[in-house]
Amino acid sequence: MGSSSLGDTIAWFPHIDEFAKKHECQVYVSTFKNFLFENNYPGLKFIHPGTVVNNIYASYEIGWFYDNETFDRYKNPREFKDIPLQATTTDILGLEHSSLRPKLVIPELERKINDPYVCIGMHSTAQAKYWNNPTGWQEVTDWFISKGYKVVMLSLEDDGYMGNYYPKGVIRIEEEKTLAAAMNLIKHSHMFVGIGSGLSWLSWAIGTPTVIISGFSSPKTEPLNDKVIRIFNPNGCTSCFNRYRLDAGDWNWCPDQKGTPRQFECTKSISGEYVIKEIEKYFDLGYYENK
Repeated sequence: MGSSSLGDTIAWFPHIDEFAKKHECQVYVSTFKNFLFENNYPGLKFIHPGTVVNNIYASYEIGWFYDNETFDRYKNPREFKDIPLQATTTDILGLEHSSLRPKLVIPELERKINDPYVCIGMHSTAQAKYWNNPTGWQEVTDWFISKGYKVVMLSLEDDGYMGNYYPKGVIRIEEEKTLAAAMNLIKHSHMFVGIGSGLSWLSWAIGTPTVIISGFSSPKTEPLNDKVIRIFNPNGCTSCFNRYRLDAGDWNWCPDQKGTPRQFECTKSISGEYVIKEIEKYFDLGYYENK
């Protein structure tokens, strides 16, 4: 697996085990986060990136490969931006696509918060990925607090990072800034509310009800099942992630609307009220679990 990012790793891994089962073969697998899976997949041989394995029958590299601005047809069977993120693996390995959760190794740590709480993750690697409604996070935070929940901020970035400030009232556990601690907090939370980022994929994999707020990506990109609330406004300019190659060096990348009043309108147009209504629907459907 060529990516070290948390979201890619979680999305791309689980079908590797399906490949091993289908072909009844010994599979060596290299990821940058073997610790997330190793103890739960005894049928796979985990190796570190760069390790040489001799006398193999075939090798596969899972990733997004470009030929200038378009996808490399010799390495990706289909345009990867047009398909679910998990289909990157199934396409390359010749498997039928499905939304498949990995079996994560979740650390057995002491519960840090005994009161009912939810987790949120608001930060990412480009402003286009953020929920850019200026009052959205505060409205959602206030609503959860009014319902008796504590709201725990999981993002590692400091308050005010790149001009993005925490909503008032959130809790930050400063000594718990590790992936293991984040997994433990998500595991015991009633819900995780985030954006199209690695923490949202992590919450989904753990099995915690997950809210994903994104206009940067199409809903087809992320996993959809009965524990995922995918918030998306189809009106206006949306889904640039599925149409363009992201310029990771441009924090304010917005390929269609940059420098205009419509910049980041895909998530500016998603109101806090709308997100709250969708969360309320979820609770009404009975998927909520006491923790």
